[in-house]
Amino acid sequence: MSEKHGKAPLSIKADDTLTVVHAREMKEKFLNALESTDSLELDLSHVNEMDTAGFQLLVVLKREAELQEKSFRISGYSPAAISVLKTYNMEDYFGVQDNMLGITEDEEGEETG
Repeated sequence: MSEKHGKAPLSIKADDTLTVVHAREMKEKFLNALESTDSLELDLSHVNEMDTAGFQLLVVLKREAELQEKSFRISGYSPAAISVLKTYNMEDYFGVQDNMLGITEDEEGEETG
């Protein structure tokens, strides 16, 4: 009986900008990283600027991981990344927790923030 041994998990950090200027380069980098592993973790905590092209890149990466039946998650979020995800109402899709958004519940269960 043969066992399928998965590829080692891979964690990569997106630096500085995820914008249209760098989208093609970053897409190639991220998709190559996904190809080399069964589990990809992307850290966005150092992203200072993100636009629609950066957002679209995240959607492509997540969908490609799903098509390949691989694990993909974002491990850290900068304020810039959270702002873009909130703009498109995609916090849940990418696993952003309320505490990352500065939203808390008061004693009566109402959201504040």
